[in-house]
Amino acid sequence: MQMHAIDEAGSEESVEKFLWNIPAGTLTHVRSIKDASFTSLNDLVMTGLDTFYTTNDYIFRNNWIRRLEYFTFLPINNVVYFDGKAGHVAMRQLRRPNGIAISPDHRFLYVAESSAKQVSTFRISRPGQLEHVSSRYLGALVDNLNVDPDSGDVWVGTHPIGYKIFLKVAFPVGTLSPSLILRLKMYAGVVQDVSQIYSNNGSALIGSGVASFYKGGILIGTPTHKLLYCECLIC
Repeated sequence: MQMHAIDEAGSEESVEKFLWNIPAGTLTHVRSIKDASFTSLNDLVMTGLDTFYTTNDYIFRNNWIRRLEYFTFLPINNVVYFDGKAGHVAMRQLRRPNGIAISPDHRFLYVAESSAKQVSTFRISRPGQLEHVSSRYLGALVDNLNVDPDSGDVWVGTHPIGYKIFLKVAFPVGTLSPSLILRLKMYAGVVQDVSQIYSNNGSALIGSGVASFYKGGILIGTPTHKLLYCECLIC
């Protein structure tokens, strides 16, 4: 099995490809993928052995300029498509794209726009070419996305009070941030229904960056806290 991971260390960001030997429990490094279009990688979703879409949540590499970029929330970030050899920008004018996922039939791409507090859908007309279909405002800072391969539902990790999760990251001691997991029912790339599956004021789970659903169970991850497993009685 192949596994790809984003490496943000050093002056150049890269996507690292590994072969995962599950019985042996080992990872073997295969290659490092670097490209000039990789300015600040946040998340990626594979579409083939060496092809993927990835999000750049910053455009500028200079740390001082990034601070301005962070506080202005301008729609200047993008999604990049890597075709196995080179990357090119597939969608521009996004607001801090974070998590990214693809529908089970590979017809639609889902992007979490954190600064806009919305999940946007794009139709994949052909590899690397995207057309905007819809955007759904969720009223919370959206983080990572996971798609249920059976139902096509999109599971969204969110932070209801955005500034509190930033405070938690910057000042870990004594700061709580609430958590909220949402499930989006999709049809033809459009959100049909939004369900609140889990919420907490931060006393049990500080922030909720990602959620994965499998056979009635939900595994919730956080940026700085712990993993939480719970059973969903309404899923």
